[in-house]
Amino acid sequence: MCIRDSFGIVTSGRGQSDPAQFASIVEAVKRITEETKLSVCCSLGLLTEEQLKELKAAGCQRIHCNLETAKRHFPSICTTHTYEEKEAHIRRIQQAGLEVCSGGIFGLGETDEDRIDMAFALREHHVVVCLENMFTGGTEGMRYAAVCSDFHQAAEWIDRLNDIAGEELFGFCFDAGHCLLTGQNMRYSLNVIGKRLKVLHINDNDGHTDWHVAPYMGVGNWEAFIDGLRDIGYDGDLSFETFNVLNRYPEPMWRTALQLL
Repeated sequence: MCIRDSFGIVTSGRGQSDPAQFASIVEAVKRITEETKLSVCCSLGLLTEEQLKELKAAGCQRIHCNLETAKRHFPSICTTHTYEEKEAHIRRIQQAGLEVCSGGIFGLGETDEDRIDMAFALREHHVVVCLENMFTGGTEGMRYAAVCSDFHQAAEWIDRLNDIAGEELFGFCFDAGHCLLTGQNMRYSLNVIGKRLKVLHINDNDGHTDWHVAPYMGVGNWEAFIDGLRDIGYDGDLSFETFNVLNRYPEPMWRTALQLL
């Protein structure tokens, strides 16, 4: 397998209005690209043309911007910004020479027609959206499979929407931690998704709580996970969604923990 490791920087909020915070992000991107072999993806809200240029110059390769759903259904799930603002942001990202990482959410009350309309919107913007296996909470800490955690059904939807669009616009984002929470076999699940797999969210947990820690810090069978990737010939990014790792170690060990990842 030829795999590119990536590092994601994520913030909450509508955008980057604090110059000091944004400057620290740009510096972090620069250091990561200069001092490691990692590629960098940023999810920082709606960014200006100048901010995107700064990130590009620092070495950032990809910007995250979810379209989420069809344009007409968007106001039902988001009120902090508009679909048009999302589309304008995607155009700015592409004009800055950066890749776009985008996602969509199924199971938020949309119709089949909404899903099909999203496929045509993706084609217009030349963006590929990845569906992710999710979970829902139950009683006594139990977790249950939610939208796209039926891997056979997710594969069918991806194929159907790509057929309608006439090109490959939908793929799959496999979240290892969510797979553990829903009690599913990682190797089998990866084989069901097969070549539709475009993105990995790698993290471990105890099978009950979405810990987001590093592999081998929970109950994950990581040998089976690697076997599954080999089975399908995966050669994409390895994205470690392990932001709680530092909470498991005393501060003097943080640097070593990050280097291990």
